[in-house]
Amino acid sequence: MAGLVWVDSDVIQECESEYQHALSSETPDQKLLENVKFQLAWALAHSRNKRDVKRAITLLQGEELEPYASPNRQRDHYFTLAVAYLRDGDNIKAKDMVDKALEVSPKCSQCQSLRTEIVEATAKDALIGVGLLAAGVGIVGSLLLAGSKRR
Repeated sequence: MAGLVWVDSDVIQECESEYQHALSSETPDQKLLENVKFQLAWALAHSRNKRDVKRAITLLQGEELEPYASPNRQRDHYFTLAVAYLRDGDNIKAKDMVDKALEVSPKCSQCQSLRTEIVEATAKDALIGVGLLAAGVGIVGSLLLAGSKRR
């Protein structure tokens, strides 16, 4: 995840404060509330803390994009959700979300870079899995061979 930025807890606290302030308003401005909620989700998705990342997923999954949402808004939503899924270790959902972002904005270089990163992470995870499987098969084979020599 070399190309992605990280956010520290101070930024998250500031976004959380703005979000809580917008929520507690007597007559909340829906557009403002939507914007500060997205800013909070973005900050959480870019956190090193796993709980923050999971909270970003919850905030973004629960948010239904309005049919009239601008293409940029849709792209940003899907991209941020892809970042959160990637940081949570769910490469399949991350790829699905970045693909949705690319459907909306095919020339988005940030989305293209993230997709490459997701594909590389998935390949790396697959290689590790194959290595572990091969090691397991080797151990089982060794045990069976040792057991057959004792008989």
